[in-house]
Amino acid sequence: MKRDMDLVRTILILAEDQPTGEMARDFSSLNADNQVVVEHIWLAQQSGLLEAVFSGNSPAHRAAIIMRLTPAGHDFLAHAK
Repeated sequence: MKRDMDLVRTILILAEDQPTGEMARDFSSLNADNQVVVEHIWLAQQSGLLEAVFSGNSPAHRAAIIMRLTPAGHDFLAHAK
């Protein structure tokens, strides 16, 4: 799988748009395969852009919940906009 930085940016925007204290769980609006979305959430977490929890212990997770953006994630979005 190739990394899709447009998808990463879209995931971060979705997380940023969540009300304070709420977690992003539904990624159906992204119009991408769920496994691809979850893999990109994992990549974003590994890059320090967001904090998330996953339903498994490997990169091939079945589900993800985005807890919050990190300061680096907010900076990434500010530069991407």
